Amino acid sequence: MKPMPFFKIFSALILAIAMMAQPLLTGCSADSQLDREIDRVVEDQKFSILDWEIEALTQLLDDVIFDKTEADVGNVELVIEYFDNRQTISALDQKLALIQEGVIEGDADYFKQQITPLAERNQIILPSVQNIIAAQIESVFAEIGIINPWQHIYEGTLLFPPVNFVIQSPPDLLVISPRDQITRYKDITLAQGMTDEQKEAIEEEISLTGMSGLIVSLGGIATYPAFVADTMSLYNTIDVAVEEWFHQYLFFRPLGFRYGMHVAGVIHDYEIATVNEALAGMVSSEITSLVWERYYQETMTTTANVASASANEFDFYAEMREIRLAVDEFIENGMIEEAEQYMEERRLYILANGYYIRKLNQAYFAFHGTYASSPGSVSPIGSGLRNLRQQQPSLKDFIDLVSSMTNADEIIAAAD
Repeated sequence: MKPMPFFKIFSALILAIAMMAQPLLTGCSADSQLDREIDRVVEDQKFSILDWEIEALTQLLDDVIFDKTEADVGNVELVIEYFDNRQTISALDQKLALIQEGVIEGDADYFKQQITPLAERNQIILPSVQNIIAAQIESVFAEIGIINPWQHIYEGTLLFPPVNFVIQSPPDLLVISPRDQITRYKDITLAQGMTDEQKEAIEEEISLTGMSGLIVSLGGIATYPAFVADTMSLYNTIDVAVEEWFHQYLFFRPLGFRYGMHVAGVIHDYEIATVNEALAGMVSSEITSLVWERYYQETMTTTANVASASANEFDFYAEMREIRLAVDEFIENGMIEEAEQYMEERRLYILANGYYIRKLNQAYFAFHGTYASSPGSVSPIGSGLRNLRQQQPSLKDFIDLVSSMTNADEIIAAAD
């Protein structure tokens, strides 16, 4: 099932064209005064998908020509070394920062000397680590029978698209929602590395247009290659890599193609976004567990912890759901300012209970409400998908069934 080198180039071209087509289609939509105002606010901070895809394709071609794409799926030691190094670097960085700020005493040069060789080593092995994890994910998908999006027509032998991702900071995402309706009016990718002050300034300018805006940090994004954030554990890195790959796979199925048209602004179907995100999350959870069990379980323990809250502990999920329902009621009654004041009051209450949310507004719920399992969602889609999964004999059957659908109503009806 291992892709031939130039099959990767061919696949990358197809995916890159698909990724680049979405912003181009968005540009063909009605150029309203509101859109022009929003574009003016973010013009200096936009992240160019087009530039990214050109750079990524150039790098991939270089890797293929110079035979840098081979991966030994069994070389778990190299993968573990990379993540162990990163954890050590993070701990040393924290101590170095405290020394430089005068909080604690210590030799700053000593810590820099400890960090440098680890960082250099990780820079060298990172491409191999990415390829190893990608090959491990591909092997599990192939084993369960997920080969390509057109298997009902052409079975094939090569996984399409090949799993391809980079471990680095993804672009930030500006989510824009109307103040009087919780929905994702527009999403814009922004350059990495903005300070909170810069984010606040952009969000304030968005508010002056009469909209609600929030800049969120992403764990990954389904460009090709996909971005996977460089701040996560190995387990979560695998999980995000699987999820972003599955979004790419879905783009060539009816469900994902409709989502792509929604992202491009050709159609507006907020629920189709929720379906895609919920489905991708469920699939990534199952596949990641299989990858972990096969390659890492004997040498590592998962860092994906499940909290068990007692009756006396603060229930973040229950609180967020209660807030969302109350906000929906405020908005339905035309009480927009009251809804916003309520959200800020509850944000401070949540902060006092140990949960930091930088800003709680309509855009926050528009973003998190897309994820049916998140605390900001009140959608029945998540439970509908879980019911369907229980009804299907295999993950492949579940994927084939749901990915052939084109709207949330089909899923909810099929789950009954």
